[in-house]
Amino acid sequence: MARIFAALYFVCLHLSAAPGPDAYRFAAPGILCGFLALAFALRRLTKEDVTA
Repeated sequence: MARIFAALYFVCLHLSAAPGPDAYRFAAPGILCGFLALAFALRRLTKEDVTA
């Protein structure tokens, strides 16, 4: 999940950096995808290994 949101973050970042009148529309989804990518990455890093 973290990789998917990271890829979406970079797509939105690229689209918001492109010149055009609608570039600002990709800023909010980019910020959201960045936070979700960070949250899923941190969740994976802090998950404890539980063995049965």
